[in-house]
Amino acid sequence: MILFDGGFKALQELKRSQDIKAFGLGVNEVDICLQVIAQVDIDAILLAGRYTLLDRSAEQELLAQCEQRNIGLVIGGVFNSGILATGAIAGARFEYGEAPAKVMVKVDKLQQACAASGVALADAALQFPLRNAQVSALLLGTGRASAIDRSMASLAQQIPAALWPACDRIARE
Repeated sequence: MILFDGGFKALQELKRSQDIKAFGLGVNEVDICLQVIAQVDIDAILLAGRYTLLDRSAEQELLAQCEQRNIGLVIGGVFNSGILATGAIAGARFEYGEAPAKVMVKVDKLQQACAASGVALADAALQFPLRNAQVSALLLGTGRASAIDRSMASLAQQIPAALWPACDRIARE
């Protein structure tokens, strides 16, 4: 594969020569991450939408591999295309399209669990990935300063520890 035989070899050489300090991978698929780290010593992964309050597909294997290999994680897509910011409303977006019924049901349960703890769903969604020590940063896309202010306020909200196990159960259903 060109990426392994060319691109990654070039990046490794640039790192050895200290022309760059680090390099990594940015994707939204766990399997690709696992394939790459099995063959290449990378420093970081930008992973979108796969370690969220709703989608835990990175949890089982990738997080442990990153810890073992000292690979930093930047988590993007914490709202799973919007549904974890809006809740399970008509027209809610998931995976860049309209959310399927099964996802709507799960998000509704997450939203109810959050509400029972006095927490906004978006606040829990934003803070969830930061519970893992392997996560070094969040990548939040925005076009407005007000959205940055809102995200900073969400990060400052106190989340009761008892909420997380309930969210974990729902996400794994």
